[in-house]
Amino acid sequence: MGVMCRRTKEEIQQLIENLPKEPEGLILMQKPGDFHGVLDWEVTKGRMISFPIFDNTNCEIFHTRFSPGTIINWHSHGELSDEIIICLSGSLNVIFDTGQEFILKESNYMIIEKKINHMAIISDKPTEIIAMTIPKENGG
Repeated sequence: MGVMCRRTKEEIQQLIENLPKEPEGLILMQKPGDFHGVLDWEVTKGRMISFPIFDNTNCEIFHTRFSPGTIINWHSHGELSDEIIICLSGSLNVIFDTGQEFILKESNYMIIEKKINHMAIISDKPTEIIAMTIPKENGG
């Protein structure tokens, strides 16, 4: 069983304060009909910009910004990868195919276990998250 570490909003902000606003390369611009890399993260409404901030066989971490009202279609993170989502600003509603729904607000986080089908709806405010898959989804 893993140990959970909960960071404060200030600690999270300090960790990401030096991230470039729009780094050269490594940017994945999304619009309806596009997919997030090799994953079926289909944006069915709105826009998102996502770029990796850590890439290793054991873990990958993305910093992602969403426009208000963005909808990410149903997807899962495969047979091996758990996903951890940390909401940095704004909020998002994460919906599971079981009918469960969770609202993540600023400084909240959740763990989505492997194989779990889910989607997300972004609030009426711009929203930023950090998303980690452990281990790396495509196995590196």
